[in-house]
Parts: sequence; structure tokens; C-alpha cells
Amino acid sequence: MSGRHLAWIGALAGTAAGIVGLIAAEILAVVAGQTVDEPYRIAASVIMGEQALAPGTRTADVFILGSLLALLAAAAGGVLFAAVVMRFPALAATPGTLILSSAFYAGLVWLLGLRLLGVLLWPWLARTDPGRQLVAMVLGYGVCLGTLFALSGVRRPPELE
Repeated sequence: MSGRHLAWIGALAGTAAGIVGLIAAEILAVVAGQTVDEPYRIAASVIMGEQALAPGTRTADVFILGSLLALLAAAAGGVLFAAVVMRFPALAATPGTLILSSAFYAGLVWLLGLRLLGVLLWPWLARTDPGRQLVAMVLGYGVCLGTLFALSGVRRPPELE
């Protein structure tokens, strides 16, 4: 499989997994007694600042900006995961290894990107619930990403077996 083809799979699978991750985050927010738009407000706050988290901010604005940012980040994350799979083809040995490695990858992205770098750049993110974000990221985004890679036919090259 060519690198370009795998990058496209990464972008498309990342976007689709981002949608599943957002839905998971919405469900977890509602279960925790938060509003359904909380994940979009968190994403939009990267551009809008802490104002995005304020109750008076228009939900439509937050939803549009938050969706765009979350899905762009998800697509970029999918392309990056494709690059990791290209570099380490053993990750694609079986569908199970793809799913496990993408779940682990999503956990690392959450830890490094959202919890460490995110809190440094946007301190108000420290007040959000990291447990719910981790679950949505690993189970919603990560597992879905690996599953879509597997369903797309991403396999370890035969010459490596």
C-alpha cells in the first residue's frame, strides 16, 4: 500500500473516528450532568478563548467552530497514525493489533496534546473532566480509528512476514 493511499485512509478514517469520538463525548457529558455542547465548547475555546465555555456564548457559533476544529484535528491525527503505521508495519499485523495500537495512540494524543500541551496553552482546560475526555478519546476515537484502518484493508506488507 502506498504512503499516499495510506494517508488518505488516515484522513478519512480520522474524520469518521472524530465524529464517533464527538458523539461519545456528548453522551458522556450528558451522563455526567453537563450540556450536550460541552465537547464543542472545549474545542472552540482553542480559538475563542475561555469565552467559549461561558453559558452566554451562542451555541450555534460554538458548535460550528468546535466541530470544524475537532474534525480537522481528528483528520490530522488519522494521517499521523497512518505515518506511524507506515514506519512500524508490525502495528498492522492483525486487525486486533491495529485497534489496540490506535487506542494506545489516542491515549497518548490525549495525554500529550490535550492534558499537557493543551493545559499549558489554554489553562482553562485544566477545569474540564479529564476522565471523560480520555474515555471518549480512547474508546470513541482510537478504537474506531483502528477498526476503520482494518476495514480499509490496511495490512502488514507480506514481505515482512
